[in-house]
This record gives sequence, C-alpha cells and structure tokens, in this order.
Amino acid sequence: MLASSNFTLTEAWLILGVARSAESDPIMKGSGMAGNNFVKIYRDALDCWLKKRLTGSEWTVLMYLASQTWGWHRASTKKSLAEIANEIGSTRKQVLRAIKGLEKAGLVMFEGEERRKHVFKLRPPEEYTEFEAKLVT
Repeated sequence: MLASSNFTLTEAWLILGVARSAESDPIMKGSGMAGNNFVKIYRDALDCWLKKRLTGSEWTVLMYLASQTWGWHRASTKKSLAEIANEIGSTRKQVLRAIKGLEKAGLVMFEGEERRKHVFKLRPPEEYTEFEAKLVT
C-alpha cells in the first residue's frame, strides 16, 4: 500500500504497473507482470494525479477505482464501501474519507446508488487536459 505520495515519477510508473515490454525490460522480466496484467493509466491523468497532494489512502482507492473502470474498459463501477475496503485491506471509514477527498479534488464522481452499491466514475481521460489547465490558472 502507498503510505505517502512523495515518490518520483519513475517510482509512480513502477507502482502503477504501466504497460512495458517484459522482453525488453529487466524489471518486468520474470515478474509475472507480462501480458495483460496491468491497468492503462492515461498520461494526462497521471500528470494531474501527481500534482495533487493525495494521501496514501486516496492513492490506493484511486488506483483501485482505475483498475475497476479503465482496467475493464468501463466508464463506471458499482461497489459498496465495504467491498472496496476488503479489496484494498482498509477500513470502510478510511475508504469513505479517501473518496470524499478524491471527489473534492475532482478526480472521482459519485453517480448515485444501486442496490446498496455506490456507482463511481473517474474523470474521463479526455477531460484531463482541460481540467489541468483550470488548475494552473
């Protein structure tokens, strides 16, 4: 789990498991991360996320939601807070706090509830360039 957001861009790429060629990269060779065992993180999104001061819990929840949406080529995911907490090894209270922080930062949108499960959506990749421009001005 990520305890802090104080890491370099190279470390972030490794943590996120950004797609690499297992044959040409000694770090990936024999690591079990070859094939489709990764989540594609869009560069504009990653650049924006790295500029935010996210807590470790926020990073963990954000990566989990990215894996459950972009990792499955979906726009949103339906999960209960308890499900997320169990999956990432956290408490429901920490997950709720992290999601509130991500919503406040404009990175995650809550789209209602269906059968006791919350519908979460990440900011679409094509919006990050425009969103980041608003942060600068």
